[in-house]
Amino acid sequence: MARMIAAWDHHFVERAVPALLPSILKRAGFSLDSMRPITICDHLMKPDGLANMMLILMEKYAVEHGHVPRDEAAAWAKEQKDLAEQDSFFFSITHFVTSAYKI
Repeated sequence: MARMIAAWDHHFVERAVPALLPSILKRAGFSLDSMRPITICDHLMKPDGLANMMLILMEKYAVEHGHVPRDEAAAWAKEQKDLAEQDSFFFSITHFVTSAYKI
């Protein structure tokens, strides 16, 4: 899991955008109105669900960019599917909705 997360981190320009954004906005002449986390959690691996989509995207990205060997990425994906079948799967992702206005 740690290697797949580290591989996925390479697709970010900056992982800490939510923490950095308020000061960036302020320096650019904006006032932060609100910042709300939107968290999506699931314990199921639905065929059309976000967790399954992320599994597919992460596996493909890690392999195509040479961060993780194909067999290791496939084993990770299989493990996640196996965990889902055993009712031991958990997925969570948080997006941040930020509102600011120009002063």
